[in-house]
Amino acid sequence: MSELVAPALSSVFYLLVASIPILLIVWVAQHARRVGSGKNKHTRSLSPFHMTMRAARAQQVSGGFLVEHGGIAYRFRHIYNSEVPDIILVDRTIPEGPTADALPELPVMRLREENRRDRLGKRLHINHELQTGDALFDERIYIECDGRDHISRRMLSSPEVREGITGLLALGFQFVDFRSKRCDLKAEWSQGAAEFDLHTVEQAVTCLAQIADNLPAFRRVPSSSPMTTGNWVVLTSWLLAGVSLTMYWMADARWDPLGSGLDPLTVRVGSLLLLLHIVAVWATVRGHSRALRHLTNGVLAGVLLAPCASRALLTTANGAGDTTISTHERILSYRRMDVSEDSTNYFFFFPAVPGMVEDSLRLSVSRQEFNAASQGDTFQLMIGAGRLGTPWLLDLERLSI
Repeated sequence: MSELVAPALSSVFYLLVASIPILLIVWVAQHARRVGSGKNKHTRSLSPFHMTMRAARAQQVSGGFLVEHGGIAYRFRHIYNSEVPDIILVDRTIPEGPTADALPELPVMRLREENRRDRLGKRLHINHELQTGDALFDERIYIECDGRDHISRRMLSSPEVREGITGLLALGFQFVDFRSKRCDLKAEWSQGAAEFDLHTVEQAVTCLAQIADNLPAFRRVPSSSPMTTGNWVVLTSWLLAGVSLTMYWMADARWDPLGSGLDPLTVRVGSLLLLLHIVAVWATVRGHSRALRHLTNGVLAGVLLAPCASRALLTTANGAGDTTISTHERILSYRRMDVSEDSTNYFFFFPAVPGMVEDSLRLSVSRQEFNAASQGDTFQLMIGAGRLGTPWLLDLERLSI
């Protein structure tokens, strides 16, 4: 029974896990279609964003609107969202300047209002934030950047650059980004399109121009933004958690342990794995600008990863290679169906197997097996002794009809 049903369930789960990247790609594609290009029904007719941009005499192009200032085009894009306030993105290019004193390349950087988590991370000496030397700016603005400090510090050395950044954030923009999503310089507004008026458009262009015009020269301005070490750590942690969950399902389907003999060891091994995972994540992300955030996400992944990996390893070690198989006939004591909002589970209950399982047996079965059996039916149970001393179920077969 378990050799047929449980592997099928684990295969379905594996397919669901494998489909996550595809679902993400579909979501991104659908999200991109909502970018204000006049194609969305919400932005085609009565959109406040469109009315504001027309009042600013912006040129409508595929993907948004363009506003010219000082010979430079500033692109405004509207992302409609029915659940949260709309997002408006404003970006412009930064020209390369291959001069003798130019910096190697434009770093990846995000500037935003500093919050309590940022201050906590710095007090715990987990987060490392660049300091510009401007006390007011450093106290209010948090700099997310894991590049070289001397390059980032020189990039923000101009008072005009810092003034432009604080001006955008004071207007209501949430982030000011360098090298984000194929944009050289970008500001993100997330307060909704209704609050984005003509004054905001004019001030956004002025502040972005002030920032870009006072930056040092860069030999290269790459269009891509590489994933940070912290993001890689979090992504890897969640991938390992998914793999561990799949391994747990597969091991439990193949060598289903009977009773709670593995539970104490599972807790001890899982606690050790979680501790090692937390230490590894902490050692990797410590000293980054978003270290506390990455550590929190890594720990959340570890909470899933550790117990699943522990159970999968112990279940496999207990059942794999075990050739001590015995056959036992038992009469079905009773059956039970547990119904919840999300699922329905079916169980058979059998008397204990002396010398192997001292308590009564509760076995999870399929709906078809549940409907086909009745109380008093005789079943044959094939049980392995377990290399770690915990019996496990190899097969369950109904003998009487």
